[in-house]
Amino acid sequence: MNTSEPTVSGIKQKINALALQRKELADRVASLENEISKLESAAREQREEMDSMAEKSKVLTMAKTLKSSDQLATGSKQKINELVREIDRCIALLNK
Repeated sequence: MNTSEPTVSGIKQKINALALQRKELADRVASLENEISKLESAAREQREEMDSMAEKSKVLTMAKTLKSSDQLATGSKQKINELVREIDRCIALLNK
């Protein structure tokens, strides 16, 4: 039994070391799972923000298009009014 005692003691030490290593690894896994959860949450929030910004961009693009068409319509109306006034002047000159 005397010769097996150092072997048993060595095995106990290895078991204790393995148990400690297992606990450290389990803690590390839990920490990494927590980090994954946080990163997934941040990614989801960024996707939602990106979707919101894309929607705002669409709205702004439509508003800009509408504004451009309004300005074009206003410009066209002004040009037509100028032409009508010029035609009226011409008619007035012909009637004299």
